[in-house]
Amino acid sequence: MPTCSIVLDARLSGARLPRQLGTLHKAVRQGKHQGAVELLVVDDTKDARLSSLTQRYGVRLLSTDAMALGGRLNAAVSSSAGEILIFPGAAIDLSPVWVTDLVSGNRSAEWDAVVLGAHRPSSLPLLWRLLRRPSLVAAFCVTRSWFERIGGFDPALEAEALPELLSRLRACQARVANGEY
Repeated sequence: MPTCSIVLDARLSGARLPRQLGTLHKAVRQGKHQGAVELLVVDDTKDARLSSLTQRYGVRLLSTDAMALGGRLNAAVSSSAGEILIFPGAAIDLSPVWVTDLVSGNRSAEWDAVVLGAHRPSSLPLLWRLLRRPSLVAAFCVTRSWFERIGGFDPALEAEALPELLSRLRACQARVANGEY
């Protein structure tokens, strides 16, 4: 079973961070993969409440200087140990099912990266979301070997960091799977 590092960005998650940590903690605790998953929160906000929140859930808190999202995520990955790197999206409520599906078994042999999208809403809410331009990506996973091979995230990018990494993976012929949770 591969080891996984789940990286959350405090600034990107915002007010959803406590709920995301609760869901992930529950999924890891209930699954058969307790030792195989590490949870990390990267923070450049210097919010004092994050220390007690991460301690409550047994999550590692990594403080960074103020930098773009790509730089923060690169800093977190360099401090992680997982063979599979998971970056949950901030705009979607997490489901413990996708954590279990990704971590259990060695399904990573079938892909180099996987993009888990949210279930598509009806056309009117979809149009509204497209106009507001949020991502419909629920989670993005990549093997450490491919992440390191393409040089990680562009440290200067903010919101475009994940889509840009995905574009480079596809351009390098990585096996990128798509799915829904």
